[in-house]
Amino acid sequence: MKPHVDLLIWGDFACFTRPEFKAERESYPCITPSAARGLLEAIYWKPQMRYRILEIHIHRKGSRFSLLRNELKSCQTDRGTGVFIDGGNRQQRNALILRDVVYRIIAWIDIRADETGEHIGKHLSCYERRAAIGAYHHKPVLGCREFPASFAQFGSGNIAPNLPNAPESINESFGTMLFDTAYIPRGDEMTFYRHANRKKGIVQGSAKRLFFEANVESGIIKVPQGRYNEIDKLEGKQWVSIKH
Repeated sequence: MKPHVDLLIWGDFACFTRPEFKAERESYPCITPSAARGLLEAIYWKPQMRYRILEIHIHRKGSRFSLLRNELKSCQTDRGTGVFIDGGNRQQRNALILRDVVYRIIAWIDIRADETGEHIGKHLSCYERRAAIGAYHHKPVLGCREFPASFAQFGSGNIAPNLPNAPESINESFGTMLFDTAYIPRGDEMTFYRHANRKKGIVQGSAKRLFFEANVESGIIKVPQGRYNEIDKLEGKQWVSIKH
């Protein structure tokens, strides 16, 4: 049995933006594997590990509605300095977002193959301890920072009584959905952090988005694990999920 995390998340609003829409935002019908990974990393993450999303359970699909809001016009490239939105740096954009959603995320924990002294059990225990008390490194969100997420370990007593306990009977195809992004250490399109040998460095490279066909069966999306192998090949990394 591979170690896994089992988390229930919910919120009043969510927006998992489709990358093909440029002028206006439109959310996918449910949370994407990359958004689920980012939410788990907000609770607990170390460079020696990663979350491999296995299944997404749709407990409450939510409804769509349109929202007009102000957004920052320019990119914030330096996180160390603030950005003033006034003075022509603000634009209004419509967003088609989701209201009142509940998801269950089931994931594995992998360890980097070159981390000989690391074990999955240690990181799983750290994650479970933080999730049990509602601790996090930064606030988990449902796609955008404006839409915070509440969370609790599935099956715990910390879940509000009005939340459903089982997936709805949803059987449909959501079509092509974003899986995740591979950061490739080749090229000069962008710079990003890369961890190796317990050190963090800045490298130049490029990014490539990977997609998959999201089919919902009995309220569950089974994430294709072969896509992770593609990311590993592009990034030149090796991960193992048997180091207990």
